[in-house]
Amino acid sequence: MHTIHSKDGMQNPYSLFKLMKKRGLRGVAPTEHWRAATLKVIERDGRFIIPACEYKTTDYGEVIGLFISEHIENRSFEEIAEDIHACNGLVVLPHPRDPLRKYTAIRKGLPDNIIKKHVDLIEGINSRCIIHYFNKRAQILAKRLNKPMT
Repeated sequence: MHTIHSKDGMQNPYSLFKLMKKRGLRGVAPTEHWRAATLKVIERDGRFIIPACEYKTTDYGEVIGLFISEHIENRSFEEIAEDIHACNGLVVLPHPRDPLRKYTAIRKGLPDNIIKKHVDLIEGINSRCIIHYFNKRAQILAKRLNKPMT
């Protein structure tokens, strides 16, 4: 999910708690492009906003950091992943098998050994993936590499 802080988001960040309550969610992680909107977990009435960011790497497409606590500069996939882990965050590989997106692992040739070493979670379902088969391929990748899915 992106908020109005990203070019393709329409959600006002101040309305996230209301949205969570309406949908029965306990937490969300708005993943803004290139710079996190918050660097700390925000809690209200037992609901949480998790700090997150979607980075565009210089080599292998996009990567998401969850629970990040500092701003991270866009660099190589491995450097960003190491920075995310250094602040005790989780590395998520977003929409890894969607060839219709410009900055995905499949289009950029991200090797399995880098995924195994640096990625904590693989996005198994992306609601903006227009062809369901690409989500299915992401799920197959996660199972093959023994990675949990978001």
